[in-house]
Order: sequence, then C-alpha cells, then structure tokens
Amino acid sequence: MTQPNGTLQTTPSTVNLNDAAGSALAAQVNGNTELAAVLARLAKLEEQNAALKAQVAQAKPAPKALSIAVSEKKAVMVRGLQRWPVTLYKSQWERLLEPEFVAKLKQFLKDNDSLLAKKDDVSGTEE
Repeated sequence: MTQPNGTLQTTPSTVNLNDAAGSALAAQVNGNTELAAVLARLAKLEEQNAALKAQVAQAKPAPKALSIAVSEKKAVMVRGLQRWPVTLYKSQWERLLEPEFVAKLKQFLKDNDSLLAKKDDVSGTEE
C-alpha cells in the first residue's frame, strides 16, 4: 500500500503521506481504521463540499435595507438601491412624490412592464 517514495497508492489517485493531510490519513490507515472506510469518508466529504458550493452559488444575497440621510450639500440621499446613493434636493423629491405623479409613474411601470428590466434580470451591470 505505501510506496517507497512516501505515497499511498489509492484508486484512482495518489495521496502524499508527507503532507499534513496525508500524515493524518496514514495514521488512521495504520491504526484500526480500514482504508476503505477512510476513502468512503473522503468521498462523502467531497460530495458534501460540492453540494455546499452549489448551494452558495445559488444563494441570492438579501436585499440591502434602504436608508435616508442628508448629504454635505444638504440634499436627501437614499442608500441601498444601487451602488451609489440616489441624491436629490428636497424640492425634487417633493415633485417626484406628488400623488398625481406617483399614480402616473405606477401606471407607466404597469403599462411598460414587459419592456422594463428588473435589477435581477440585467446581466453584466455593476451594482
């Protein structure tokens, strides 16, 4: 099982007994633990690792909380929508938030829903 060069021949790969992981494996193999049990454990851990990597890749980050602050130039900043804050002066926010305009904006979004991209749908853009 152990080769003269300090490696343990397994199928299909070779484990180096001179490094830390190989030394731990050699200690288990040389003890009462069977090589097959060690290799089965290794295979199980590799499978779990692959499953966890896939899970992390599929996980979507939680949306950032929105926050409001006053800028150095005394404008209103909304953070958390995109990479940089959305900054408008008070009068600009008041115009945007007028009930008539809000209704018009909501209707526009509804009418053009099929034409508009959502942030998650846009690829290759920075936050």
